[in-house]
Amino acid sequence: ELKQLTSDGRSRRPTWSPDGAFIAFSAGGAGHGQGPLFTISASGAGAKALSRDARHDDPAWAPDGSTIAVSREPGTVVLISPTTGDEQKQVNLLREADPTYSSLDWSSDSDALAATVRVGANLAIVILADKLTSQRQIGGAFLGNPAGPAWVHPSWVPGFPKLIAASATTGDLLLVDLRETGRLPGVQWQRFGREKQRIA
Repeated sequence: ELKQLTSDGRSRRPTWSPDGAFIAFSAGGAGHGQGPLFTISASGAGAKALSRDARHDDPAWAPDGSTIAVSREPGTVVLISPTTGDEQKQVNLLREADPTYSSLDWSSDSDALAATVRVGANLAIVILADKLTSQRQIGGAFLGNPAGPAWVHPSWVPGFPKLIAASATTGDLLLVDLRETGRLPGVQWQRFGREKQRIA
């Protein structure tokens, strides 16, 4: 069964609430900016504007339900209350003057957030850890320079301090164990592509 939940022609980047009762999404698109942020019930009823900032994009609902992270250019992640829409916190990326966050993903304990940023000609993964109070950057030429930064799409392994990401350079999936990286850029990657099809 296919059910249409919105009809404005601008809805994109949906993310579920942890209890599956609501969906947050950006209502931007071509000619309409990126945001603002809306929520709607799982049945498609009760759509409401959660924020009025047209720069809000890439919403990611925290697993504990307490907040929704959105990207806001240039180089800012904003935490928004899912009930009031109030801004709870802003985190600025330290390493670049005008980066663009994309593909936000929470760790399962809601303690850390991973995102893709463009660094020069290539992409990098930024990890905002310790309740978003510390930042680490993983990246370089091995992630490549695809037209859309969403290609890399870092995603946390549930229950473990590990990330899976895609390399536009090799066409493979890369698994990083954050417990083994030490001080970056000493990053230890495991590659999964044509030769290895399972993540163990």
